[in-house]
Amino acid sequence: MKYFKIVTKLLHRYLGWISGIVVFILCVTGLLLLIQPEVERFVEPRRFVLPKNDAPVLSIDELIAELERSESESFDEPTTVRVTWLRSSKSPRRAWNVSFSARDSRDSWNYQGFADPRTGRCVAWGASRTSNFFFSVRRLHVFLWLPPKIGRQVAGYSCLIFALVLITGFIRWIPNKLGSAKQWKNALTLQLRKGAKRAIYDLHNVLGFYAALVLLLLALTGAYLALPGVRNFWNHAIGADVAKRPQVKLRSPEPSDETVALATILERQDEQTPRAKGYSIRFPSKNGQALEITPRGGFVDFARQNCHYWDRKSGTLLGVERYADLPTPLKINALLLPLHKGVLFGDATRYLFLLCCATGCILAATGYMLTWNRLGGSGKNVKKEPTTNVADSDNKSDGNSTTTKD
Repeated sequence: MKYFKIVTKLLHRYLGWISGIVVFILCVTGLLLLIQPEVERFVEPRRFVLPKNDAPVLSIDELIAELERSESESFDEPTTVRVTWLRSSKSPRRAWNVSFSARDSRDSWNYQGFADPRTGRCVAWGASRTSNFFFSVRRLHVFLWLPPKIGRQVAGYSCLIFALVLITGFIRWIPNKLGSAKQWKNALTLQLRKGAKRAIYDLHNVLGFYAALVLLLLALTGAYLALPGVRNFWNHAIGADVAKRPQVKLRSPEPSDETVALATILERQDEQTPRAKGYSIRFPSKNGQALEITPRGGFVDFARQNCHYWDRKSGTLLGVERYADLPTPLKINALLLPLHKGVLFGDATRYLFLLCCATGCILAATGYMLTWNRLGGSGKNVKKEPTTNVADSDNKSDGNSTTTKD
């Protein structure tokens, strides 16, 4: 047991030194990406929240017709504009995200807008003012602003190392005397009034314990997303490499002389998914293609969850691509990216991950502070207290990680 503790301490300390700077960058950028929706709404509120208005919401048929007409008239030259995709909301004060396809006599192009469903007019177009900033933040988070192949590997291996730091930190966090209520209390509560060094130690030790599980999930899913080797190992371990995605079999549409209104199709969609907060609708680009409607705001709100295929002309349901129909390994893999992004269970998960990312920044910073104190960079060490977990003076300043008994 003595040698196990020594090995754990050394792994925790030196692996923390190696990964600390990269972990700090990943946590800061992850935190910024988690608050991106709030920042965008603050900078450009009209893109998302519309002013109060007693006017009723247009039917989807009227809305699309008005959008295509108003957008076509906004160009100097004769231009044909068609709605190709939109994201709706059942809240009358939420702007609808719309994708357009435009064509004139010389060229064709696509662009995006945000529409008021009560007037059928766009209130904003194109990328937001913060898009370039968050694009740079995302590149820093994924590639560390390095060449993509190198940056992904550095970030991925840093996540793996951080996972080991978290595990060894948790082992070192466990009180020496498991039956001592005072040691458990000291391990679970912050003591910020016993000097700066004691406060730094407790911020590292106690906060690390509370955030360890979420940070471990983020580290492992980050390594999975960044490293092909980890991805292949995981897929082989759970059988995802041999599992096949079931093909959606669309039945033949019913013959119809008249085209059913889109509003009628949405009413039928509401019967299929009554709890949906809105829909992502992709319109067919060619005759004979199905209309794709994906409900939003479900248990796992990510792309192509329970996609419904409708015949645009007759309004009949042709088939459904369900998450529940996937093999278990593919179900698990489909959850990893939403889990890493903090959107799996909605805003509650996002806010929890936000706090844990902030804690990850604190752990990296306090880890290096503890190292500086251990090397004598700021004077005397923290006084030992017989009722705490701190076994010796060397343990008070272990390195850079999550939960330590240092």
